[in-house]
Amino acid sequence: NVKANDGSIYTAAQLTPQLVVGRTVGKHGMVKLIVNDVGRTMMLKHRQGRASFGWKLARVGSFLEASYHLDLIPEVQCHAHARVRTTGVRLVYGIEKNLTKRTKIGMEMRLHTSGSIALQFRICRGDNSIRVPIKVTQNEFSLAAFTLIHIVPVVTFITVKKYIHPRIKALFTRFDEEARARQARELSRQKREAELFLHQTAQSYARVLAEERHRGGLVVVSAWYGVLVSEGEVGDNVADVKVAVQLLVSRSHVILPGGQIKSKLDGFYDPKPGAVKQLRVRYEFQQRLHEVTVDDQEALAMPKRSHLLAT
Repeated sequence: NVKANDGSIYTAAQLTPQLVVGRTVGKHGMVKLIVNDVGRTMMLKHRQGRASFGWKLARVGSFLEASYHLDLIPEVQCHAHARVRTTGVRLVYGIEKNLTKRTKIGMEMRLHTSGSIALQFRICRGDNSIRVPIKVTQNEFSLAAFTLIHIVPVVTFITVKKYIHPRIKALFTRFDEEARARQARELSRQKREAELFLHQTAQSYARVLAEERHRGGLVVVSAWYGVLVSEGEVGDNVADVKVAVQLLVSRSHVILPGGQIKSKLDGFYDPKPGAVKQLRVRYEFQQRLHEVTVDDQEALAMPKRSHLLAT
């Protein structure tokens, strides 16, 4: 490796007697040269795409090729590839779109001087791919077929992009808005029911709390149910269930069996439907502070020595 004053890095390596690699990396991109038994390949890479040139001169198997990949936008890439051999010229060009980080779909056109025209559709996920080749013509070039297979995708793309996609997007947007509105109404209803329960049980809460304080039993300091952020933090998508948990205390003990969703308990509600929720309770027992966090359908038993906080 050699580093120049402008920040460029020059690398050369002979990995095997048949493979030599040279590379230059600068602020505008990278240039890479590979020499092996197949031929010579030069690659140029910049911010929006990459190009490569390859050649081999020999009595048998001579070729000259060039390819270019262009990133139109982060999700869409175009590519073109031309290869000249003694048997003829092949031209390949196409487009790819990223559906997710590991999944993409693409279509490409393959032309050969023999007259063959072929389409290829493919979907790739990770290292796996499915390819569907369609031969349009075999050994005789057809201008009508060539024109048709270019016009149809373009017209289809424009139609979908301009007319169909906006309507589908608007439809799904409306569905999402209606779903959010229903969710908000349901959350409001659950909150009202929880508040009504707490209002109706105010005297019971005061009695249980007084009894537990008198005997030095289990007194709930705080209780939060919902999407907990981290230790010491509860976040916004939580419900204050301190009173509801205190009402579960019987003779200084709380026993909640596993397998049931805690939002169904009296005084509880679901503050974030569809999210993973937990219950965190901080309580005093025999005037010593304890804390426990359990998953939504996990069993809960209090008090326990393992809940005791270090002082």
